[in-house]
Amino acid sequence: MRVNEIISNFSLRKSYDIMNDMENDYTNLPEDNEPIFEMANLVQSQTGVDGIIHISTKHASHGPRVKYYFGKPSQGRSFSVSISSNPKVVAIANSLTEKEVNGMAPLVITWVRLNHEKLETFWNTGTDLTSIEVNDFIKSLTRYSYES
Repeated sequence: MRVNEIISNFSLRKSYDIMNDMENDYTNLPEDNEPIFEMANLVQSQTGVDGIIHISTKHASHGPRVKYYFGKPSQGRSFSVSISSNPKVVAIANSLTEKEVNGMAPLVITWVRLNHEKLETFWNTGTDLTSIEVNDFIKSLTRYSYES
């Protein structure tokens, strides 16, 4: 057998064994095949803020930030807030009114301030987390409370 055939057969066998061993239970997925999570869209039950807060890992084009969406992310109606102990709005979609931004920005800024250390860690090292660790991370975030 040629080296390419051996490698190909090994890869197919490994894939076959993995699929048989898993028996549709994705918790047995080997670590080297663990899905990579680079972002999450968090909803009100997770953040305490009405709407969707998009968190992600590091992007080369800008510094640490979260994005807040009015409605579905595909609609693009959003603004971004820097991740720091003193967060601020750093980008606003053209489709938003000043009233919309002024209504939600203080809530998102407060939520980021409550979670900035954890969000910075996710920004810098989130791609190293397994799906279980990402779920645990999301559960560890402090929810915004209107009494905050």
